[in-house]
Amino acid sequence: MEKQKIVELRIENFKRVTALVLHPNDDGVTTVAGLDFAALDADRAKVFDSRTIVNREVKRLEGELSGLPEHPDAPAEIVDVAALAEELRRAEESAGDHRDLEADLRNAERQLASTRDAYQKNRARKAELEAALAKCEEEGSAIEAQGREWAEDVVTCRGKVERHQVIDSAPVRERIASVETVNARVRANARRAELAAELARRQAQADDLTAKIAEADTAKVAMLRNAEFPLEGLSLGDDGVTLHGIPFEQASSAEQLRASIAIGAALNPKLAVMLVRDGALLDQSSLAMLAEMADAAGIQLLVERVGEGDRMGVVIEDGAIVEAKVEAAE
Repeated sequence: MEKQKIVELRIENFKRVTALVLHPNDDGVTTVAGLDFAALDADRAKVFDSRTIVNREVKRLEGELSGLPEHPDAPAEIVDVAALAEELRRAEESAGDHRDLEADLRNAERQLASTRDAYQKNRARKAELEAALAKCEEEGSAIEAQGREWAEDVVTCRGKVERHQVIDSAPVRERIASVETVNARVRANARRAELAAELARRQAQADDLTAKIAEADTAKVAMLRNAEFPLEGLSLGDDGVTLHGIPFEQASSAEQLRASIAIGAALNPKLAVMLVRDGALLDQSSLAMLAEMADAAGIQLLVERVGEGDRMGVVIEDGAIVEAKVEAAE
């Protein structure tokens, strides 16, 4: 007796028959093809997560860097306020010394003027006071000697005044007034350089992670290229299972059914029976195709059909079998 390949089911007194088409998933296809992406996908996921974190840090650094001002005219180093203060102290001390020297000069000039006046008075009194000439002469000699000394002091002080250079404190005061602004610019430039270096490091890290992801994707493509699938045209893509290059859900019902039977048989070598729903939608050529596939896979197909006719193999009414007969599909 010929082995039964297809048994049709007729279900009556049902308001609605639920359509069910076996859809393969990624795990089923990879198992049939002998592929194991677990380790590769896990490594890729870790690298992808790492790159996500690094790219987030890159974006943050780019935002912070773009918000920082750059001051090309700022010096390379922080201005030393203490050194400026010491420079100002020396300038002010120099100015004080100059004022003291000028005071000495004015005092010497006053003394010289006073001495000259005394000398003139002495010469006048000499004419009037011949009797006191000796004393006047003595006083005159003493005053003259003193005058020479003050004249020497005047010359010495004038030389010191002429040789002394007064340090202008105005530039120092201006630099002190602007030191905070200058130092702020120096610190801003340093921070910008630091962020630019960190950005370059993070970008290089992100590029390295991207290269690793590309390597993982290339390895996966190579594995898929060398894999053996149970049905010609069946493969895996970024969107899941594909059939002849298109997503499985977009394939025709006949192609989906054929692929489902092939995958189910490959996943379960010991499977003896498979159920095909919505058999009423299949024409005679489709039923013949199912019979050929069942024969090739060595399995028995149960096809669910709704209707009446002598070809019905099992008749179910109100949930109970009322008639059963077996007939091979043409």
